[in-house]
Amino acid sequence: MPIIRCFGRGFRVPDLDQLFCYETVKLVNVLDWIPGVIYRAGIIFACLYCLGFALIINQMYLRHTQATGSVMITATGDAWSQPSLSTDSGDVNTGGATRRLLAAAPTPAPFVLGGENPGGRQLLATKAPTSEPTAANTAPNLPEYRYWDVHDTVNPDSESGGIVLATRVLSTKEQIMAPCPNKETACPDDCKTDLPIYPGLCYPQTDFCMEFNWCPLFGQGGEKSTEDLIEGVDDFELDFMATMAFDQSDLKKVVVQHVKMKVSELLKKVGVSYASIQSTGITLYTRLQWGTAESPCDSDAGCEIDMQVVRMDENPKGFYFRQSTYYRGNGTLPKEYRDVSRTYGIRVVASSNGYAVSFSMTNAMLQVACAFSMFALAYVVADIFVVFLNTRASKYTELKVEETPDISDLKEKQEAAKIDQATNKKSRRPRINRARQKKPETESDEDD
Repeated sequence: MPIIRCFGRGFRVPDLDQLFCYETVKLVNVLDWIPGVIYRAGIIFACLYCLGFALIINQMYLRHTQATGSVMITATGDAWSQPSLSTDSGDVNTGGATRRLLAAAPTPAPFVLGGENPGGRQLLATKAPTSEPTAANTAPNLPEYRYWDVHDTVNPDSESGGIVLATRVLSTKEQIMAPCPNKETACPDDCKTDLPIYPGLCYPQTDFCMEFNWCPLFGQGGEKSTEDLIEGVDDFELDFMATMAFDQSDLKKVVVQHVKMKVSELLKKVGVSYASIQSTGITLYTRLQWGTAESPCDSDAGCEIDMQVVRMDENPKGFYFRQSTYYRGNGTLPKEYRDVSRTYGIRVVASSNGYAVSFSMTNAMLQVACAFSMFALAYVVADIFVVFLNTRASKYTELKVEETPDISDLKEKQEAAKIDQATNKKSRRPRINRARQKKPETESDEDD
């Protein structure tokens, strides 16, 4: 090693030729067509896979991104209805049975438990009505038409990824807590005893069972129980505001698009009409797709949105929700009132999904590295055939494999040489014991 002196001291530096030497694999040119065909077949297969299958067909140098955005739905439009008396029984599974009205006043039933026993416990503090219920109101005091705007039709007014448009509303107003007849039961066959709600008695002057409930019961309040079939909701325009960001690290790359569609067009995508679902309602799932695997979007979300609609309500079909509003009337001791309603409508649930591709240097370098690895694999396959799967494997092995001398012996000689050099001793030849040497034979005189 060369010595560099600095500040009066010498420093040994390694030889640059030895430090930066280049090591390579020794190649043997085997003059045989069989391993040559195997090697070139491997090279051709690697080229077809890396260039044809990976890069051209599957485009594995691209980065595939799937993202999910948000959707806000708003509605605009006007609708109307003709209010009518509600004939719904209150049970959504019965299909809206018609309520029974009184034709004649039946015999009043006792109102005190224990019969004529004066010590019997009174059921309720509120006195039962003594007047006979009236017959069906043939001329109800209801408005001929009612106007419905988005404030009445859309409920809730704002929801992330969803909206509800009312198509049918059943309501009963001014309910109070009191004993009342259940017009869906017949006394005494259908009456049950389960205090404090069901006393097991007939309501006075009726043939209906008594209940302590919100009176009048839902759908049994005469003019207070109304039904509205809303017309014109199918002409409402829905505005789907969808957002998408394939690059989550940069909020400035969030893209917003608006997709507008009428309710009738939305129902047409699932093969139903507005008249067929007006009374029962419907639940729809809408997916706003930004690109697909066949036609992907770019990373800037510069593509058209494809809307896909699926009907979700199968068993049972339809959609409805209930609402209750509580308030108190005027007076010294105001009573608590309740307005209850059941609303059938079009429930729309939406989501925003995206599929985009972009060039990726990491994936491209990975494919290049894979190509070179497969090229090296062709050498390995050819060597396996030459060394192990050939009838002349021994000849090829002599050319391919070169044996070195015993490394342990070389190390011992090198250590001995270092010791001799350190003690300044020269290596001597081993002495020959001439006494033990065999004398050479001389020719006899006779042979001469």
